[in-house]
Amino acid sequence: MSQALEVKLQTSPTIDLGLVLPTDKTPAHDLHPKLRHCDARYVVAYGDLDQSGVTTITEIVVVTGEDFFREFNQFGGLVQNKKRQIRLPNRLFET
Repeated sequence: MSQALEVKLQTSPTIDLGLVLPTDKTPAHDLHPKLRHCDARYVVAYGDLDQSGVTTITEIVVVTGEDFFREFNQFGGLVQNKKRQIRLPNRLFET
């Protein structure tokens, strides 16, 4: 529970945060009932995408959800959202 981590790879200047803000103080029930969204850590890797589709990592930032907007600007209201999402298997971290 103390190692909750969300990893994002960004090839654009804005970060897709999903449905819940990292600063949200409500319980993150999908992770653990005693864990709040703001308690999770976020790893944001910035990358450059070349014409052949290869991504080169240029910068990595690690921050807690509580401090997320001290490191990043919050944007909103975009009409179009394009992303490549890699889904991990549901049972990946089961022991």
